[in-house]
Amino acid sequence: MYPGIELDKSRGAYIDPTKTRVTISDWMDVWVAARPDLRATSRTRAIGIINTHIRPRLGPIQIGQFTRLQAQLWAAGIPGSPETVRMFVNVLSGALQLAVDDGRLPANPAQCSTLPKRIKTAKRYLRHDQVNTLGVSSRPHRRDLG
Repeated sequence: MYPGIELDKSRGAYIDPTKTRVTISDWMDVWVAARPDLRATSRTRAIGIINTHIRPRLGPIQIGQFTRLQAQLWAAGIPGSPETVRMFVNVLSGALQLAVDDGRLPANPAQCSTLPKRIKTAKRYLRHDQVNTLGVSSRPHRRDLG
């Protein structure tokens, strides 16, 4: 037997190769089924992301063959805002983290992806005169009270 396998077993780092052969597509189904904590809207959103953005490009890849580079290239090709990209990567990363926790992967390939920076928008505040104008224009007129 290969001595590295025995060493990995003794350290608790051994990954059974047969457990890494599940495809990303199949593993996403397992992940959704294992998440009873998701609210209906979150579940619907996650399934939509899986079906639209994860399965078409990554679905046939076995989780044990999926690399950080593949995760990074996939994330870099996602269209949309930085928040959209982050949401999609978080769905994939969450599923792959379950594979790590289940002893199917030694590490999460999507966890350290370099993601686009969040766009910070400046908060706008009304001046006192604007608040006053807004208050005056939103008061009901006398004829509306009648």
